[in-house]
Amino acid sequence: MDVRMLQRCGLLAPCVSGSSGWCRAGKSAGNIGTRAGPDVLWFLYATDSPPDEQRVRLEYTACTYRGFRPWFACPSCRRRAAVLYMRSGRFRCLRCARVAYASQSEGDIGRSLRKQEKAEARMRRKGIHRATFDRLVSTIVECEERRERAASAFLARM
Repeated sequence: MDVRMLQRCGLLAPCVSGSSGWCRAGKSAGNIGTRAGPDVLWFLYATDSPPDEQRVRLEYTACTYRGFRPWFACPSCRRRAAVLYMRSGRFRCLRCARVAYASQSEGDIGRSLRKQEKAEARMRRKGIHRATFDRLVSTIVECEERRERAASAFLARM
């Protein structure tokens, strides 16, 4: 749940509520509602388990030019967070929920594939300089060589 998105939708103003749902494989997997109060946001949600609710405190920091930026106060550690993740039926910050990004668990082959795809996407742009094009070509060749070495090392272990 992203506090910035909730603010853009106007769901952080006191006495405002909203709801949304999500699907998995074409079937409804759950829904969540929000109800805002002064400096607090209530999450009312239902997944496969019985409906539940959780209270999350809101904190505000002043912006440089004017206005205020909202933050969630993590219900577990009280740190400010822009995004809360649902894990084990409760909303928590990234650290408390122990969420890992997909890139943190990928190996050499996956990392080089992602790097090569990024370089190939940059090559498709119009008006690219020749020096940049040459550098991207060498990056792609390097990624392919790295994958070949990783694959041959894997096959040698088998």
